[in-house]
Amino acid sequence: MRQYLRTRGIRIENSAPYTPEQNGKVVRENRTIMESARTMIKQKNLLQALWAEAVNIATYILNRISFSKNEANTVRDLARKKT
Repeated sequence: MRQYLRTRGIRIENSAPYTPEQNGKVVRENRTIMESARTMIKQKNLLQALWAEAVNIATYILNRISFSKNEANTVRDLARKKT
């Protein structure tokens, strides 16, 4: 697995278990995904059974929105350039 990640330019960063302080960016991204999914479910009065699908759709959308100063690059574009 390490070789696979290394060949694709993905850096592995370890953190201590149960220490979200060390994973601030990941925690924020997960919160954004969960809030987006929750908003979709509540806004359209959907069943909670569709929670996983709402999370998948939220992730899909957020990966295609640019959050960087370089508006030409979305998260998806940046990930594709690494491969």
